[in-house]
Amino acid sequence: MAKIKFMGMLLIVSDLQKSKALYQNILGQTEMTMDTPDMVSFGTHEFTPISLSPAEWVQSESDEPWFSAKMRLAPKTNNFQLYFETNDIETVAEKIQATEGIEVLYFGEGFINRFPQRAIRFYDYDGHLIEVAESLQVLARRLLAQGMSMEEIAESFGVGDTVEMIQELLTLEQQ
Repeated sequence: MAKIKFMGMLLIVSDLQKSKALYQNILGQTEMTMDTPDMVSFGTHEFTPISLSPAEWVQSESDEPWFSAKMRLAPKTNNFQLYFETNDIETVAEKIQATEGIEVLYFGEGFINRFPQRAIRFYDYDGHLIEVAESLQVLARRLLAQGMSMEEIAESFGVGDTVEMIQELLTLEQQ
């Protein structure tokens, strides 16, 4: 069977420069140089997790086969979510909450099956659902500092998570 490698996703946006600033300045994505003037991509040439393209570009009239499926803005469909992790959820949440035009849905901990990971969930300018959560390493360190035992932390992480996995997580260097 031929190997297929996921290379990223294209988000349709209403204002390319405004969205670029959000993804670059608040979500910390690194823009890569490309030869496509009507698109902004973040990542590396090996992997581009997110590309942004203005709606008017992908909706333009063309006989090109690539444009056969008209892409469009469809705000708040909630049929996918972009997920990021950070070692400083408080700072990221402050920046997001202070950004005009961003609709914050939730900020806190334990909203998925009472999992204690702190996260902020919001819509970007075009209604794409985004979540930024504290990294699992930061979560494990926070729970340990709050007095939980290694066994309790492993249990809070879920079925199959072991004390050994938590110990390994705690020994990783923070990035």
